[in-house]
Amino acid sequence: MGNFSGTARNSGMTKAATAAPPTPDDQTVGAFWPAPWRRAELIAYSIVALSLLASLVIQATSIQMDASLDGVELDWREPWILEATSHLTLLAFAAIVPILLRAAPLEGPGLGRAVAIHFLGAATFSFLHGAGMFLMRDMLFPSVLGRPYELDYFNAKVIIYELRKDLFTYGLFLFGFWAVGAAQARIAASAPQQSRRIALQCGKRSIFLDAADIQFVKSAGNYVEATTAAKTYLARMTLGDLEGRLAEVGAPHLRVHRSYLVNPAEIREIAPTGEGGVTITLNSGATILGSRSYRERLEAAVSASGGASGAGQRRAGDPPARVV
Repeated sequence: MGNFSGTARNSGMTKAATAAPPTPDDQTVGAFWPAPWRRAELIAYSIVALSLLASLVIQATSIQMDASLDGVELDWREPWILEATSHLTLLAFAAIVPILLRAAPLEGPGLGRAVAIHFLGAATFSFLHGAGMFLMRDMLFPSVLGRPYELDYFNAKVIIYELRKDLFTYGLFLFGFWAVGAAQARIAASAPQQSRRIALQCGKRSIFLDAADIQFVKSAGNYVEATTAAKTYLARMTLGDLEGRLAEVGAPHLRVHRSYLVNPAEIREIAPTGEGGVTITLNSGATILGSRSYRERLEAAVSASGGASGAGQRRAGDPPARVV
């Protein structure tokens, strides 16, 4: 977690639901749009923050101790500035990881695409870390230490030095967010069926629904329309909020569009629109649109839902889902 100048020697001294046709933004940017953070992501981010704090203290004190052992005179503030600027930018840009992990999960179909996205994400993460770190040092060194920060970030050796560490750090963060999310999913999936209920605030009433009864959900600004076989409920929450609640109780509902969630057990047919998206027909006859960004996961989930257990299980008498 250190930096190129992280030692005393080299620091310088260091229908009911038919949607409008998807826009280009729906199809290309929608998958990356950050929904409110789920519990597992907050837990993982807290672990990252504590780990970075411990690393900051260890790295800064190590630089001080190395300088003392080598008999080198060192302003005690310098290693703390060096390490704080590095670790704070790492913490800030660690938020990129769960957003990309939602868009490109590390299991199921499309693994090659996911690897490409995360490679680009890691490179972006490294650039942002380096730029933020060096910008803060350029501001802090003159004001605190009375001299400029002399290391050139655009030096090829410096870029390679930082890039190799940032790629490793991104990989650790990626594994951490994935592992905590997978553990949370296993816990939710093993919960008793009767616990898979969620509360919707509909006006002044709280409506309690079995997650499996929700066929699909449509975003309506700061509200959502949750449709069951009996009726549609208008609740005050965002689509991302409800997506998180459904995930916490182990429900199989999928984001298929920036404006829709759907229960894969309710899908009768998936047909391409010719523009990369799909039209999704439900057992009830309702149709919604799915965007290109979510198509592979959607088709994989529908294929799996036929034999799944729990909330995602297809009911007796439901026709099998068909992918055209």
